[in-house]
Amino acid sequence: VVATMVAALPYAVVWMALSMSLIFMNAGILRRLHAPALLTAWHMGACSIFVHVLLRIAPLRSVLGSKVVEPLGTRLVVSKFFPLAVFYAISLALGNRAYIYLSVSLIQMVKGSHSAVIYCMSAAVGSEI
Repeated sequence: VVATMVAALPYAVVWMALSMSLIFMNAGILRRLHAPALLTAWHMGACSIFVHVLLRIAPLRSVLGSKVVEPLGTRLVVSKFFPLAVFYAISLALGNRAYIYLSVSLIQMVKGSHSAVIYCMSAAVGSEI
């Protein structure tokens, strides 16, 4: 157990360092820009570009092995993916808005607790044991 924790430590340190740098970067951008929606749109656009580049570099067939990738139907996209996208965009916009009003140290503490909160909620609904 200790060996596993020691092996995971560098990943946790890198995650925390990247998280802190992202918080400071967003706070700096929003102190000058005052447009959380623009930062959200920029984030969503960058994610879309990175996904398209990743799909060009490593197509789904190479990632999934021999599994056949079926095209998504409109009904599936509207019923499953669209609500997730809407709530993710709202979460990003409200999170970016928080950078205008809250201190960076408070945002770091709240962001650091996300993993624990998500685990507790997952355990509460039975998706984690």
